[in-house]
Amino acid sequence: FTKEGFYCNEPTNTLAFKPLLFQYKESTVRTRIDTLNDIPVYSMEVYRKSFPAPKDIHYADDLLAFSSHEQLEYYFGKNNVKSDIYYFSENEIAKCSVLFLNTRRQVVFIWKDELNKCRIAHLLFGGQQKLESAMESNRFVGENSWVFKSGIRPGMSLMELRRLNGSNFKFFGGNAAFSGSVVGGAEGNLNFKKENVILGCMNCNDNNFSSSTLISADDALADQRILFVLSVALNPYNDHPIE
Repeated sequence: FTKEGFYCNEPTNTLAFKPLLFQYKESTVRTRIDTLNDIPVYSMEVYRKSFPAPKDIHYADDLLAFSSHEQLEYYFGKNNVKSDIYYFSENEIAKCSVLFLNTRRQVVFIWKDELNKCRIAHLLFGGQQKLESAMESNRFVGENSWVFKSGIRPGMSLMELRRLNGSNFKFFGGNAAFSGSVVGGAEGNLNFKKENVILGCMNCNDNNFSSSTLISADDALADQRILFVLSVALNPYNDHPIE
């Protein structure tokens, strides 16, 4: 496999002791070690990914088809995919891949398997994402242009989001740990668990907002709050062990 161009992020001489993952373009190989009658049995799972045609990639959801850094580089080109570090907080960071860095089409891929940079945990769209490269350059990225199949898009107003959902919903206020995040499980047309929306606000510096834990969209609109979709975290539909 290594002679054919596959790479592995762990020493291949450990193959006899633990499972390894080999990746190359659209192909992935995962080794397995089982035991049969106290005898070790070694096997390999070979997976070859089929990708959508470029003309069929219209929505943010379509990017869930790419489940590794290697696949992103193969499909979109190495120049369009960068390795980076994402800061969830000062103490929680994650290795990530960024597609179309510093453009309106920027997408941050957070991986469940950071070592092999594969298996999507979240896709992050919009807002000023807390990337190490962005903090070092202090570069401002314009409004994100990705649109979701549901109709959600970064930058849309709270009123548009409320109309799209067709029902009231709540989001965390300034007195909550996840201020601006829309509460999942609300009634309506949108699935806020799959598409975790985080709202930004242009006039929420008063004590009333900062002391609130939960705020309804209808109350915020009645108070003439200027809220908008700052960013969206898209969660995958499934978790294939190889993909």
